Amino acid sequence: MIFLNYIIKYLKTLAIPFISLIIMSILFSITNLLGFKTNNIFILIAMSIVMFISGYLLSKEFTKKKYIHGLIFGIITSILYLLLSLIFHKELTFNTFIYYLVIAASSMLGSMLSSLKTK
Repeated sequence: MIFLNYIIKYLKTLAIPFISLIIMSILFSITNLLGFKTNNIFILIAMSIVMFISGYLLSKEFTKKKYIHGLIFGIITSILYLLLSLIFHKELTFNTFIYYLVIAASSMLGSMLSSLKTK
């Protein structure tokens, strides 16, 4: 029962990055149609912010070892994004690996921030 609660919390929070990924894809497609080129750095920063917020929101539900939950969430999300990339035939490079590592780390940092108590 406790394990099922963890899965439900992860799935609810997992909706945030995937919805934002869909929205960013639509926005970047529109801007590319208008002639603007999207920068890979901007995509990395935007996804890092989304994962930071997701990790923060996820870890507010837990009381102990919040950074572990954020790291697990970041790894799960990175693996799902990797699988989506492989489905759409994107090649794996060192930069792609760093991208997924930054995503997992930003989720962990967001969860670590949620453990700070304000007085």
